[in-house]
Amino acid sequence: MKFRCTKNSIRLRLRRSEIDQLAKERRVEELVTFGPGSVLAIILKTDPNVEHINAHCNGNIVAINLPDFIANEWIHSDEISLKTNQLSGESEPLNILIEKDFTCKDRKNENKADFFQELGDKEC
Repeated sequence: MKFRCTKNSIRLRLRRSEIDQLAKERRVEELVTFGPGSVLAIILKTDPNVEHINAHCNGNIVAINLPDFIANEWIHSDEISLKTNQLSGESEPLNILIEKDFTCKDRKNENKADFFQELGDKEC
């Protein structure tokens, strides 16, 4: 899973195997280790108890929650992305974008089997 953040915006890109894992296990996690005892966890999970896509940060964990019905529809379709703006009081909204990942056109040696190349071809 790729994680990118910019000013009030987070973006996740998932390969085919990660989408399959999300469908089966209802969770995908990426860990970034900075050293002993210092790990950042990025977690995407489905939840039957949430109504909207939402994200929160607690210490070293960034968690993005997808309602089951939205996740299931997206997983089993040709839809490329899920997008929302999370409002949080008076502060600027948090933009959340979750996408199926494509291969990079400039990486000739990349294994294309784990990407959604057929969806990327529609966009190009």
